[in-house]
Amino acid sequence: MSLKILFLDELKGFYKSKVMIILWVGMPLLSLLFHYIVPDTEDIPISSIVALLFSSIGGMLASAMLSTSIASEKVRHVYDLFLIRPVRRTNILLAKFFAVYLCLIIATGISLAIGLIIDQLTIGTLPEYVIDQTIESLSISLAAMAISCS
Repeated sequence: MSLKILFLDELKGFYKSKVMIILWVGMPLLSLLFHYIVPDTEDIPISSIVALLFSSIGGMLASAMLSTSIASEKVRHVYDLFLIRPVRRTNILLAKFFAVYLCLIIATGISLAIGLIIDQLTIGTLPEYVIDQTIESLSISLAAMAISCS
């Protein structure tokens, strides 16, 4: 089995799971609620705060999702099926890593987009430095998630 087939299978399994649905809905709701929970941000855009928050939370979520996925599949004897058609372990682990990472990228992107929309509505026209800060925060959060997943 190729890495592509395993990746698509893992991705299908993750986006159908309740955890991903909660993540894709919960993280954007958290960024929306964060605007109302912390009304005085001292001119720091909500999108930057949300990006910093998710860089902390995202890595922990990614590593927890990977470890619980591997543990539950081991308990359900899913890996015994690979004895019939041998698959390299690296392909299995890489497929899981990329699937979880892609799902977290989608959730973080949705959350940051909502943060930018909130900033647009509250601040007005966003200065260019806000968008630059948000992109920088997004890259830091994605790097933190990748490091904690590996």
